[in-house]
Amino acid sequence: MKLDKKDVQILKLLSQNCRTPTGHIAKKIGMSRESTHYRIQRLVEKKVITNFTISVDYQKLGFLHHIIFLSFQNAKDMDALVKKIISHPLVGWTTLTPGKWNLIYDVFTQDMSQLDQYLSDLKKQMFNLINEFELTTQLEMDVFPSRYFSSTQGKISKSKKKEIKIQLKEKDIEIIKILSYDARIDLRSISKKINISFPTLKKRMTNLENSGIIKNYTIHFDQDKIGIQRYYAQFNIYGNSLQEEKKFIAYIKSHPNVSSFVRPAVQTSIEVGIFAKNPLEFKKIMNEIRKVYGHVFEIEKIMLLYAEPRGNIIPPGLFPLLLEKL
Repeated sequence: MKLDKKDVQILKLLSQNCRTPTGHIAKKIGMSRESTHYRIQRLVEKKVITNFTISVDYQKLGFLHHIIFLSFQNAKDMDALVKKIISHPLVGWTTLTPGKWNLIYDVFTQDMSQLDQYLSDLKKQMFNLINEFELTTQLEMDVFPSRYFSSTQGKISKSKKKEIKIQLKEKDIEIIKILSYDARIDLRSISKKINISFPTLKKRMTNLENSGIIKNYTIHFDQDKIGIQRYYAQFNIYGNSLQEEKKFIAYIKSHPNVSSFVRPAVQTSIEVGIFAKNPLEFKKIMNEIRKVYGHVFEIEKIMLLYAEPRGNIIPPGLFPLLLEKL
């Protein structure tokens, strides 16, 4: 499917907020509601859009976020191994990559003890199959999905509303679960599914948003079908002044080709998602970053991310753990 300007505009608006009503999108792009609805359906049917979902703050839900890098002894076994790994209830987003590592994926745990148990089980099941292993635990993560569809300089938008603290209830967890699989579902359908009134549902969703637990409503998409390549870069930061480090991080976060920013527990490095149309454009982006802040960092690793066996959906195993905390 070849995307035109209107398709890209729709994708950008949905990536900013996939709950935006079709009529509002139609007005913004200058099309009829019917034509806009048809285009959205076509983007879904052609699997350009693979899912409407939510981004959540895992720390506020009480979970630690880890990223695991794996390489396998035999690439022939990779498909079966990947299927086994992503079937685990604590595993989230996964991506394949060529080079030293074969697989990168997210794991979420309640504490380090649960992580130790997961790693112990992983090693027992795949002791003879794993060649190398690496893990980082994340302190901070920001994602900027709408930049894939915009060439303008990114700005970090911070809500002016003061975040509220809420005590999660069973209905809140049900709402999060439903929205993680279909964030564009209409509210009355959610109301019926979990048996609460429409006004109560709206209030609960507003509280989840204002607490920062629900960060945004967005889309997942097929990177090949929108014509981009995604890269992972890890920068080690030199012993510069705190002010210089802050400037570098602000620059990275606002770069129009940066799609994600992660600050691991090891404070001397940052992990960045970068997208480009091709390797040549990626090289230009990296040269541009070096030219401005090459004195601040050194590159630890760069990897091409070429496929996602599992999108960035909340792992199903987190919901029973959330219910246990009530």
